[in-house]
Amino acid sequence: MEAIEGLDRLHLRFVRLRHVVEQKRLEVQWLEEEVRTCFQVNDIAGIKDLAQERDYLLRWIAAMEAFVTKWEIKWEQHEAASGWMASGMHAVDSRE
Repeated sequence: MEAIEGLDRLHLRFVRLRHVVEQKRLEVQWLEEEVRTCFQVNDIAGIKDLAQERDYLLRWIAAMEAFVTKWEIKWEQHEAASGWMASGMHAVDSRE
């Protein structure tokens, strides 16, 4: 039973990671709005800082999405190979 609960928690971690990625996407949108404000007041240093932060966030998002995709595929392969897994574990998936 502990093994199933541990795997269920693993699945929930993927759900949480997707939520974090979505929050980071919102941060990127906010940064883009801030860049527009910096353009209006001609704040070149601010634009540079915001652009660097945006680039960092976009790289982080891409890396995290690749990580989640890779391990979700491995999770699905493991789940398909082991017929003893509970079928209701994906009921909490927010993407569905």
